[in-house]
Amino acid sequence: MIHLTRLSDASWLATATADNNEELYETLNFLDDFAILDNPDLQVGYFLINHNEAQTLMQLDVALNQALGHKDRHLWEPVSLAARSAASLMAASP
Repeated sequence: MIHLTRLSDASWLATATADNNEELYETLNFLDDFAILDNPDLQVGYFLINHNEAQTLMQLDVALNQALGHKDRHLWEPVSLAARSAASLMAASP
């Protein structure tokens, strides 16, 4: 949730991508190291409660893949929106 919360903050994300922020790399490495975004459906029962959470993380993965390697804040806005959606859904899950 900490990493999703970071990514969901559009102003932090815009600054982090422009400044090569260490916290951004930490967040991306966490998601990569645990392969959470590679196939979220396989994470149901481990990191995720249900397939709705997996679906929102798939959307985050698509947004991240389009934004990675770019500093244009407009490319990172979908990342922020997808992360916010995932964090909200996960916080509401029992």
